[in-house]
Amino acid sequence: MKYFLTFLLFFFMASTAGAETLSESEIISFIETVDSSFKNRDPEALASSLSDSAKLKGTTTVSGSQSEYSANKEQYVSSVVAAWNNYKNYEYTKEQSTITNISKSSAVVDEVVVETFEIGGDSYEVRSENKVFIEKDQKTLKAIKIITNSTVTKT
Repeated sequence: MKYFLTFLLFFFMASTAGAETLSESEIISFIETVDSSFKNRDPEALASSLSDSAKLKGTTTVSGSQSEYSANKEQYVSSVVAAWNNYKNYEYTKEQSTITNISKSSAVVDEVVVETFEIGGDSYEVRSENKVFIEKDQKTLKAIKIITNSTVTKT
C-alpha cells in the first residue's frame, strides 16, 4: 500500500509538471507575427502560423448580400495570396485584440481588423471581426480555427 501511495504521488506530480498556462506574452508575440505576415504580404509566415489541419469559416457581406465560405490551410493561404496580388495600396490595421480563455495549451483571441486597398481604380475597406482559436503544439503556437465575419465597403 505504501508503494502504491508513493506511485500515486509521483504520478500526480509528473502529470502536473510543466502544466504552466500559456503566457499572455507568448500569445501577443504570436498575434504580432500574424499581423506582420499580413502587413508584409508574407505567405510563408502566414502559412506557418496555421496548423496543418486549420479550419477557416466565415461570412462576407458586400452591398447587403451575404456569402459564406470555408477553407483549409492551403485554400486560405492561396486565396489571401491571390487577393494580395490584385490589390494596390494594401494596408492592414488591427483595431482591437482581446485574449480570452487562456489555458495550459490554448487560447482564444477576439479581434477587429481593417484592410484597405484599391482594385481597378476603386477603393475598398474590409472590416473583419475574427475569433481565432490558438493551440500550443510542442513549443509553437498555431491557429487551429478561425471564424470571421467581414463587411466590404466601397470607399
